[in-house]
Order: sequence, then C-alpha cells, then structure tokens
Amino acid sequence: MPLSPDRCAAVVPIRSWARGKSRLGLDDLERESVARAFALDVLDVLFASPGIDLVVVVTADPDVRTDLDRCTVVSDRGRGLNDAVAQGCAHAIAEGCTRVAVVPSDLPSLTVQALEIVLSLAAGHTHAFCPDAEGDGTTIVVSGDPLSLVTSYGIGSAAAHRSAGVEPLAAPAEARRDVDTVVHLGEAEALGVGPRTAAAFAGISARLTRRP
Repeated sequence: MPLSPDRCAAVVPIRSWARGKSRLGLDDLERESVARAFALDVLDVLFASPGIDLVVVVTADPDVRTDLDRCTVVSDRGRGLNDAVAQGCAHAIAEGCTRVAVVPSDLPSLTVQALEIVLSLAAGHTHAFCPDAEGDGTTIVVSGDPLSLVTSYGIGSAAAHRSAGVEPLAAPAEARRDVDTVVHLGEAEALGVGPRTAAAFAGISARLTRRP
C-alpha cells in the first residue's frame, strides 16, 4: 500500500490479560479483569481519536484476540516488548502509515483530548516520548519515522530514550499515569478512568468492603 503522510497508526502491545500486574495485590481474576478493562478503555480512546487512522494490537494470547473486534491483530513472536513494538510498526508501514503512536495498554486515565495533545506536541520531532508520572519510565512513544524507531521500554526507559535522541514531551497527566501498584490505581482514579476500568474498580472495592 502507498505511504500516506496523513495516516497515523496506534500500536498497542498486549502480552496477556492473565499475566502481569502482580504488584497490585489482587487475586488472579481481579488482575485479569483490571488488565482487560484498562486495555479496552485505551482501545476505545484510540478508536475515538481523530488523529488515529489504524489500531494495531500485537499479542500472542488467544484470549486477548477473542476480545478484539475492531483492531488489526499481529501475532507477537515472543521476543519481548520492544520487538513487539517493532512488529507493530512494520505492519503499520505496510498498511501505508508514516506515523506511529505506541500506546501501552495500562493507561486507564487516557482520554482523546490528552492523546491529541501528545500527538500535537510530537509533531515536528522524528521520535518523541511521554515520561511516566514518576519520570523514569515511558508511556506513549510517537514516531514520524517508524522504520527507524527503536524503543527502550523497561527499567530506566526514560533515560534510555533521551540518550537515543528521543524527545521528551510535557504530556498531560492522563497520558503519563500507567498503573503498576495500588498507589498508581488511586492516582489513576483521581484523574478519572474509562467506564470498564471504573466498573472493575467498583467490583474490587465492593469485595474489599465485604471482608470481615
């Protein structure tokens, strides 16, 4: 497909509903419910965003695939998060996109407005990123040249991205609050969360309230 400068793809790597988020202190079913809610709320934002033309999810989990009905799904070959991003970027380029936004699935406070601000701030930069709320990690990465994008998600990713010449953005809080701990959950709730996440939180809160 010919490349179009007007087409931007969102790449969303999703490992699994059932694995990860172990620091939240929830039981397995609750962690799965929360992870699913986070991701589906993020995807709703992407589909509603006027700046996003294609949504590409990279996953190897059949349960994740079952829940996705509007996304292009790329099979994760299992070489880690940064390789999954590269797979998604390659697919976006093949679909004619010249710009990519890598959006983690654990941004339950993300809104269309916040995402549009990030895309606007990133315009004019070859590669740009949003530091997480603590400043040492990375949430969204935006690239105007996805063929050359190499991400460094993981411990110390903000410093790694800066060292690689990826421009840090003064992004809205809603685009920076990823969730790994109970404290992060509270901060996300204070910012506001999507409807699925709100429902998942309500169910967990009700259970905790009923504990003797």
